Amino acid sequence: MMMSSPAAVQISRRRVLQGTAWAAPAILVAHAVPAHAASAVLGCTVADNGSVLTQAVVSAFTVTGRTTSNWGQQRTTGWLDPTAQPEHRPNENPWSRTLGFVSMDDNASATQNAQITASYALFIQQGATYALAFNLQVGFANAVSSSRQSLVIEAVSDAGVTTLGKYTVRHVEYGGSQKQLPASNRTDAQMAALGYELLSVESWGEHFVPSVTLPWTALVSGPATVRLRCEIEPILDESTSGGTFVHKSDDIWVSLASVTQVSCG
Repeated sequence: MMMSSPAAVQISRRRVLQGTAWAAPAILVAHAVPAHAASAVLGCTVADNGSVLTQAVVSAFTVTGRTTSNWGQQRTTGWLDPTAQPEHRPNENPWSRTLGFVSMDDNASATQNAQITASYALFIQQGATYALAFNLQVGFANAVSSSRQSLVIEAVSDAGVTTLGKYTVRHVEYGGSQKQLPASNRTDAQMAALGYELLSVESWGEHFVPSVTLPWTALVSGPATVRLRCEIEPILDESTSGGTFVHKSDDIWVSLASVTQVSCG
């Protein structure tokens, strides 16, 4: 595992394809993020219904496979905190309305998937049902083709792993026409059959989902994490189909969820 120093995540509402690519090492890369408050213990009682848990962003995210950034050494994947990075103004950049994780790097391989995993920690009580409320933003790469990226949100505790939500970009719509999807990628129909919610992209290539709520009932008491698992499928082979920065990958941003206890027992 390699550790890197903290770096601001540079984002643009419309991706500018310029600069030299940044390649992540093939095994594992971890990135430091700003520290946040420690988790709070919330007892499972009816009186606590409506209480909001405190989450702590885990200080690293992992990358398996190879990814590239169109911003040279300025990474486009990581936790983005607009309060710590004031150059990202929410009214100008919808990708940074609030603290969240953005996966905007591209797969660097035409044959292998890349996976990016981030998480945040909290403390749960057995029998409590929580509501995770968050925002999503998805978009196509500003390129000839855009390989599929999908997001799986999971709850991880001593009871095991529970899938809370599955999302991906709908590729049959792009301003009335299809955004080219590599033949090796899973189709919209295949993703729907696997239980993914397909998010349509507007004519300008992006889509903001202002409110998503997922339920989660705790089967045990103790520390837990919410895991964000982004899967980026292979790009088209640039060596045979048109040159540099022609074939890239979808983009996904998800805000840090507000976790509220809604019931107990």
